[in-house]
Amino acid sequence: MVEILKDNFIIYCLLVIVFVTFEFFIVTKLFNSNSLVFIQQNFWFITEAIIGTYLLYQYLSIKYTNDEILYGLLVVIFIQSIFVIISFISKDFRDFTNLVLKINDERYLSNYRMKGFSNSGGAGLSYLQTIGAFSGCILFLKETRKVKKIKVILFVSIIVLSQIFIARTGLIFSAILFVVTMVQEAINKSSVILLIKRVAIIIITLIIGFIGLFFVIPKEKITYFEEKVISRAFELIEVYQATGELETSSTNNLQTMFFLPNDPIKLMIGAGDWDGAPGTRNYFGRKVDSDVGYVRAIFAVGIIFTILFYSIYIVYIINLFNNSKKYSLVLLGLLFVFFLGEFKEPFLIRTSGTVKSLFLIYFTLKEGKN
Repeated sequence: MVEILKDNFIIYCLLVIVFVTFEFFIVTKLFNSNSLVFIQQNFWFITEAIIGTYLLYQYLSIKYTNDEILYGLLVVIFIQSIFVIISFISKDFRDFTNLVLKINDERYLSNYRMKGFSNSGGAGLSYLQTIGAFSGCILFLKETRKVKKIKVILFVSIIVLSQIFIARTGLIFSAILFVVTMVQEAINKSSVILLIKRVAIIIITLIIGFIGLFFVIPKEKITYFEEKVISRAFELIEVYQATGELETSSTNNLQTMFFLPNDPIKLMIGAGDWDGAPGTRNYFGRKVDSDVGYVRAIFAVGIIFTILFYSIYIVYIINLFNNSKKYSLVLLGLLFVFFLGEFKEPFLIRTSGTVKSLFLIYFTLKEGKN
């Protein structure tokens, strides 16, 4: 535990969370919001996401190298991707997972948006899959053996294909990281020809994988797969071809969710409002009727402390950037994903598998030069 206090990033994170939590508590008393969910959430952020993940890393580092820990994370996400695909193919498997796992939100019981062996799905799971893809991208740049590189490409490709069944959010983010990784490798090795080769290999791999889905999916589900899964996953492309507009049903819904407190004081310090996860609330509806992470954070703690909270992830990127320039473009891609993702949901605020995986990746990359 003493080692934790020697890590400046951990200290910074702890101080930020404590300050933000204390400010939220004061605001709840000031405006009588009587909402302590955010405080509880921040407690889990400190104990699970930061301290818990650091202790996990310390335990794993005794037995495994940093690269092996990263590879283990990639394998776990890859296996989950297989479960996601199987969930669509096999109704029996999907029913089994729904039976043994606790599901708080009925939206995760969909017949075409899969959650694999997880108790939640949608954009949150898709984002987590993206973090798995990110670990694969880092391993791809670190790896020198051709066979291992091909294996990583295969794993990441399966992760990307699985996101067709989950949500568009992660599918887009993984594509961004995939592209910048190939460009990063070309820059590291000063070879445009290598970039062309890598892109060709990845495109061919994804095409083969996509065609392969039609062979493993039962014939009676092919039409459903095309009309529900593919249509939703690539709605942006279909809409653009039809109307010339870059929009989806999700982006249209989000347009109604960009609003801020009318009271200047609440805009600056927040209103102390924060909704718990669906299925855990003891009231109907939401206090803040928005999915947007930035909007929800501002209603909770105001603009100033929202910026302070998100500074954790800016410091995250800066520290890793300073640690190694070999991943600089990929890290900028991840920062872009951070920025875009919060327009969809507060992925980086909730104590989820996504945040824990991000901290685990941080510790593996920060321990020594890479």
